[in-house]
Amino acid sequence: MYKKVNRVPDTKKETAVFFVDRTLSVWFYMFGFADKLKEYFDKDYNVVFIGNESKENLGQYKNFYNFDKEKYEYLKLNKMKRKKEYDDNSQFNNQLLMNEMTVLDDIKNIKYVFILNHTPFILPLQQYGPGDYFKKMLNEFHDYIGNDPNMLKFIEETNLQIGTKLDTRLSALAFTQYHKLTYLLTFKYLYEKHKDTIESFYGFIIDPIFYHPWFKVNNIPFQAFYFEDDKRGNREFIKFPLAHLQHLVYDKQFKKEPVKEKDFIFAGTILHEKGSRANTWYNFFNDLDLDNSSLYIPPIKNGVISDKTTNILGKTKKAKNSLSALFNDIYEHKNYEGYLLPGEVAKVTRKHKYGMVLRCVSTYDSLNFRPVFYLNHNVLPFFDEQYDPAFLQVPKHFQDKLIVKNHSDIERLVKYYNDHDEERISLLNELKEFFKIEYFKTHWELELDAIFK
Repeated sequence: MYKKVNRVPDTKKETAVFFVDRTLSVWFYMFGFADKLKEYFDKDYNVVFIGNESKENLGQYKNFYNFDKEKYEYLKLNKMKRKKEYDDNSQFNNQLLMNEMTVLDDIKNIKYVFILNHTPFILPLQQYGPGDYFKKMLNEFHDYIGNDPNMLKFIEETNLQIGTKLDTRLSALAFTQYHKLTYLLTFKYLYEKHKDTIESFYGFIIDPIFYHPWFKVNNIPFQAFYFEDDKRGNREFIKFPLAHLQHLVYDKQFKKEPVKEKDFIFAGTILHEKGSRANTWYNFFNDLDLDNSSLYIPPIKNGVISDKTTNILGKTKKAKNSLSALFNDIYEHKNYEGYLLPGEVAKVTRKHKYGMVLRCVSTYDSLNFRPVFYLNHNVLPFFDEQYDPAFLQVPKHFQDKLIVKNHSDIERLVKYYNDHDEERISLLNELKEFFKIEYFKTHWELELDAIFK
């Protein structure tokens, strides 16, 4: 199921496998930490990539096993079974795919497997349990931060059903699902072949929608790396410097501090159909009355505009048709300045004094890259009160000074800190010290040593 690209024979070193799925194209604003992780492991390990990349990006890799779509199409057309042909067709098809993975056998002595891109491990958008709660949660059902023992037990039982009978949710024959299934089968194949040497599989919880319980159900060792330690509910997340590697080491660093020409900025997504993100517009921004401030929001649904080749006009039309009132309110706001491409965000943001950190789109609170990003550019972050209510990432004594509950709070804090500039600078420096902003830039490898050595 995979083709070797630029394969370099393994040495006697241990091997670190990096899973990617068109990850390179978005390294520069979300997965840049992967580049630094590769640099770190390249010194002492064989680094091997498995997954799927576009033809234009493949040449930038060494040691890549790229998903062979032509082989998959051949198997689907000529060898896979349909239900009418074979009662247990799912098991047959799954085994057929695994039988085509022997090309991976020349990867030796695997110690680590890193899943860099969580996107293929998002379950289909459907309901996974009875009642209104699971109707609301959909494919996030597995993520829970409460302490109700009945809920914890039910989620565990549901994970067991789905994890052991994945074919009831994913099919090798389905156009939108076969790649998700193939990757999970690949991990199963790797672990069966290398269980004596693999220390663990590692995933990066950029969004808790990542369906990581599959590993536990299938007795595959797995550790979930997150922005901070989080043991609430059924989370078993371990602190990892995702934001620091992205914004303090991978990102381009500017040598000169610009003049802070503007006050407040928000640059991010709003037009989401799922979750509460759309509501934040009316809570924080719709009635915001601030001069010399900027709102940059992609005019498309459920995501960012990553490059100029995106079909912006078509996607904008769909967003305007399905979310017309919200779309028009954003477009007509006096501070709306269009959208930024990911590569433009830092250059524009650093000209502002204050920035907004919203709670994430996921149902339960989840942390993100934004506080470290702002602090690196000397932007004082304001925090949505729902962003980090458990004070996992931002201690209470900082939040007490920077929490905003509505547009009036944003206006009040901007005025206060503009009138007390020394206090703004002092608080900014305290935050930078707490988050190790300058220290990490030169000591990042020592920070990774503490995790892996």
